[in-house]
Amino acid sequence: MYQSRIASGSCLRGLCVNDGASYMVAGATDGSLTVFEMGKPKQERFTQLLASYQGRPNCRVLAWRDSTKEIITGSEDGIVTVWSARRGHPVFVLQAHPGSAITQMLWLEDRQQLITCAKDKHVKVWSLPRIWYDEDLSDDDEDEPVQAAPKEVPVTIVEPEH
Repeated sequence: MYQSRIASGSCLRGLCVNDGASYMVAGATDGSLTVFEMGKPKQERFTQLLASYQGRPNCRVLAWRDSTKEIITGSEDGIVTVWSARRGHPVFVLQAHPGSAITQMLWLEDRQQLITCAKDKHVKVWSLPRIWYDEDLSDDDEDEPVQAAPKEVPVTIVEPEH
């Protein structure tokens, strides 16, 4: 068992586990993101800290993107940040719900879509690219972002008849 140390006055707000249940990510309102490697069932005490890094403050929700090993965070200011879990840095920042706290996110791996909702009472569906960066473009170990951005997918909401 590992006890996360977060700043005084902060609390854990987000928790997600990858599809294979081998990684767990915890996000706190102080902006810290902590990645754990999970032990086998009934051996959780062997969970180990893999990475810990400072994200955006006021993290509210988390999602795990298994195909690319990325963490997606939604924050109090309506911003969605996609993080490389391997390198611990942001890959893309999206103004999903400007000025409105994100209340929930759902990642659909098979469709490569992110669904967000916020206090602005909007539900948005985003189509994310499969690759954010191209490692072959870089001469050093740093990833160079390419022009790949999420696109909002139009959604029709039908009101029930009374």
